[in-house]
Amino acid sequence: MQMKIYRSISAWINSQPKNNEALARKHPKDEVIIRLVAMRTGLCDLIDKEIIDLEFAIELFDIEHQKGIYKRIQEEQDANSELVLTPEKPRSYLPQDKNLT
Repeated sequence: MQMKIYRSISAWINSQPKNNEALARKHPKDEVIIRLVAMRTGLCDLIDKEIIDLEFAIELFDIEHQKGIYKRIQEEQDANSELVLTPEKPRSYLPQDKNLT
């Protein structure tokens, strides 16, 4: 059973370079996509060499993927925000002891 699962994982890993390359070529300046493509490529290589297991690779990739999603959401919110920031009077964080003057 384990060998059958590994063969299907191996087949999936072997198909990824074409997908990764296509994504990278389509979005060469997209930091989020390039980071995910690079990570997936490296993780697939480590799985193929039996250095790490699939579950660990998935966990790492999912964390990075979530970071990318949060970054996209933040960018979207920033782009759609009508929030206007105005300069604030500088605050002093020193004790307000009038005897120090």
